[in-house]
Amino acid sequence: MVNTLIHFVRHIIAFFSKYVFSFYLPFAHKKNTVEFDVNEFIAPRIQKGDTILTRTEGAMSTYGIPGYWKHCAGYIGDRKVVEATSKFGTKISTLEDLIVHTDDYLVLRPKLTPLEKNHAVERWMTFLGRAYDWFFYIDQADGEDLPADDDGESEMFCGEVMI
Repeated sequence: MVNTLIHFVRHIIAFFSKYVFSFYLPFAHKKNTVEFDVNEFIAPRIQKGDTILTRTEGAMSTYGIPGYWKHCAGYIGDRKVVEATSKFGTKISTLEDLIVHTDDYLVLRPKLTPLEKNHAVERWMTFLGRAYDWFFYIDQADGEDLPADDDGESEMFCGEVMI
C-alpha cells in the first residue's frame, strides 16, 4: 500500500514538473531558522512570478481549509510578495514576514515566459488594498457581477489573487 502511494505521488509530481511547474523548493523549517532560510536558501533561487505555498500548524486555516497547503503568495521581486490575509486584505509583505510564522513552505515556478510572469505580477499588484474574501468566491478575481465591498471592489482570498 505504501509503495503504491509513493508511486502515485511520484507520478503526480512528474506530471506537474513536466506540464505546469518547472521548479520547486520544498522545505520544512524550524521557526528560528527564518533568516537562514530566506538568505541562504530562498533568496538566491526564487524568481519574479514564483508562487509560495505555506502551512502553519495551529492556525485556524489548518482546520477549516482542506488540503495540506493553506496559504499562498506571489513573489514580485526584491524579497517582496503579494498576499491576501484575513487581517489586512491584499498587501505586500516581505519574504521574511511570510516565512516567519510558517512550519512548511513550497516555492513553485510556473512554466511561463518572462513576459507572462511580468503580466502575472502586474495583475497581482492591481488587487492591492482589497478586503479579504471570507466566503472564498473564486470567480471574484475577474469581478464577475459578484458582491463588492464598500469601495466597490470585489474581495479577495490568497488563492484567488494568484489565479
